[in-house]
Amino acid sequence: MVQPNVYYFEALTPVEVGRAPRDQVVTFIKDKPTVIFELLSELIEDYAESLTRIEHLVFSDAYRRVISILLYIAKHCREAKDKSVRYS
Repeated sequence: MVQPNVYYFEALTPVEVGRAPRDQVVTFIKDKPTVIFELLSELIEDYAESLTRIEHLVFSDAYRRVISILLYIAKHCREAKDKSVRYS
């Protein structure tokens, strides 16, 4: 028996959400394994990055914690113009 989704999500910006029937999703996964492989690869990479950040925040000195935060901000919160990084 499938359990209903009990989680609540709130977006910071306007979003459009769609829903697909389970059998169509399963068929898509079976027909396009490379898409799923790429998605899982990205999820694993993000998980590894999160784990590294948690380790730095828990076990490192202040210098490494600051570096970890700056690297995260540089990767996720930037506007790239040429090779420079500009924050707004």
